[in-house]
Amino acid sequence: MTTSHTSNIAFAGLTAAGKTTHAKRLADELGYQYVSATEILLEILGIEQTGESVWLTRLGETNAARSNGSVDAELEERLVSLNRTRQRTVFDTWALAWIGDSPLLRIWIESDLESRVRKCLVSQGDRRYVFGNPVGA
Repeated sequence: MTTSHTSNIAFAGLTAAGKTTHAKRLADELGYQYVSATEILLEILGIEQTGESVWLTRLGETNAARSNGSVDAELEERLVSLNRTRQRTVFDTWALAWIGDSPLLRIWIESDLESRVRKCLVSQGDRRYVFGNPVGA
């Protein structure tokens, strides 16, 4: 699929709503670059671990480092700067959809709590759930 649009796209939504899945798929489909706020946050914190398991194994450390707001301020500054200097980029973020300069297509992903919990369990390797249904239920 080709497009003449150059606007960036920013996904927002609660944890495990599907931001990353949809942002990556859309970037791939449109031939856009993909930027992850999580990856930038981990870079700022000097954490080399990647993947969704980082939130289970390093959550306390991450939250402590973010407690005074300076890390989040740096993250937001970097994302806003990237949005201003790039075109044809899909951002997987928490806040850019609200704080980014226009033109920016802003997409909110909504998902109910039960679906988000199931997604977290599957993402963390809990195989009791198959196709969204508890195995043996």
